[in-house]
Amino acid sequence: KNIKLIRDKIIEFISSLTKSNGVSFLRAIILCWGERKQQQQQQQQKPSIIRRDNVNEIQALIDILMNINNYTTNDIIYNMNKLLRNLSTTNNKKKQNYIVWCLQFLLTYLEQQKNVSIDCWSILAIMFKECLSPSMSSSVTFLIIRILSFYVKQSPFMVEKRDLKDLQDVTIKVLENCNTIVASSLEQTNWLRKNLQVRITQSEPNTQRITTDSFNELDRSLNNENTSLDFDDNSQSMNSSLIALTILAEHITKLLDIIYNLTDEKDRIIGPYLQNLVNNVMPYVRIHVSLNVPSYRSASILLLNISQYSYTKKTWKKEVFEHLFGKGIFQVDL
Repeated sequence: KNIKLIRDKIIEFISSLTKSNGVSFLRAIILCWGERKQQQQQQQQKPSIIRRDNVNEIQALIDILMNINNYTTNDIIYNMNKLLRNLSTTNNKKKQNYIVWCLQFLLTYLEQQKNVSIDCWSILAIMFKECLSPSMSSSVTFLIIRILSFYVKQSPFMVEKRDLKDLQDVTIKVLENCNTIVASSLEQTNWLRKNLQVRITQSEPNTQRITTDSFNELDRSLNNENTSLDFDDNSQSMNSSLIALTILAEHITKLLDIIYNLTDEKDRIIGPYLQNLVNNVMPYVRIHVSLNVPSYRSASILLLNISQYSYTKKTWKKEVFEHLFGKGIFQVDL
């Protein structure tokens, strides 16, 4: 009984903070979230260090916000937007960290809501536009796709007509960013014509390890706030491309179906995007070496999921059927 009384008093005190100092309160929550995520990642990479129960501490942060009276999803996103705007004068790395932590926190918070009724697209769009600058990390792209997918699944018809254009623009922008990450591990092999090939070297021992337990490792990679769209390291590029393929394989059809079924602009928007995507995905299916097996698997699932679209039929017939009838389709260099 005493524990419940103390808990209620603490929640009552925190609730008063959200009314008068909402941005400062959320900044403290997000900073704590980010520190625990970093500690969790370090523990996974170095099992010898003294372990801390970061999982329960991270969950406690979510529980605090879920138990605050009259503190809605809209309030959280609104304060996140103000927090990110206030960080515009800080250094770029610090701002990127906060953006990744905000998106991680928001995704986890939304997924744990029992009865989700999201009517917050206008302020969510403001956040996404703030996050989708060219200098943002690949983790930002992956997290926005997951939040968008969750949003359209939970409330596919709650976007008002005036907001539909913003929803389309943000979606195609983030999907194009993801396609750019897919292409970051490709290289041109023939200067006379476009002939892309996966760039794989034996100096990438971590590539296969990172993707064997694909979904556990995917979460770890998404939590790495230092992953950038500007790839200088070949191994980092390969791992990010794999995550991009996996994310697209899981979410692309859901986003395109729900969003663009509400418009008449399919030919102008979806067609060119899917054709470009297929051109970047096919090299991962063509190369048969052990280091590429996880990417091959994700690329194959992605091709299967987008093959239903009429826009991919021409490319599908040309590229895939050539590959299916190739003599090396069932061979892998070990």
